Amino acid sequence: MSTIIKTPADALPADVLELVEARLQNERKSLVLAYVFWLCVGYLGAHHWYLGRKRWAMLYTGCVILMTVSVLFTGMTSSLGFDASSVSSILSGIPILIVSFGMIIDLFLMPRYARQAIEAKRQELINRYLKNGYL
Repeated sequence: MSTIIKTPADALPADVLELVEARLQNERKSLVLAYVFWLCVGYLGAHHWYLGRKRWAMLYTGCVILMTVSVLFTGMTSSLGFDASSVSSILSGIPILIVSFGMIIDLFLMPRYARQAIEAKRQELINRYLKNGYL
């Protein structure tokens, strides 16, 4: 007979919690790899994609797309003889600030993000067990 341990969601057998923890060990996200992603392609939000933070990853990727569109827009309008420098500075300046400050903040908060990814996966596994009866 297994021992019951109380969780916030419900009561789970200890052997199920052991299975959850074993699975988490296999699926644990590497903090070192997250920092490598941050260093190499962090401006695209690669570290957020890796850690499962999709909203932030999409924000970073969207900012890069907006900056690229701004460069193309500036080149196109200048070749036609128009001056679109003010529009270009807005289209590229704000996303550059968002990504730059975001990457500086991410440098210090990456351990928290990794812990949150582990906790979210743990909660997902527990909820899956409570709903379906298996992991």
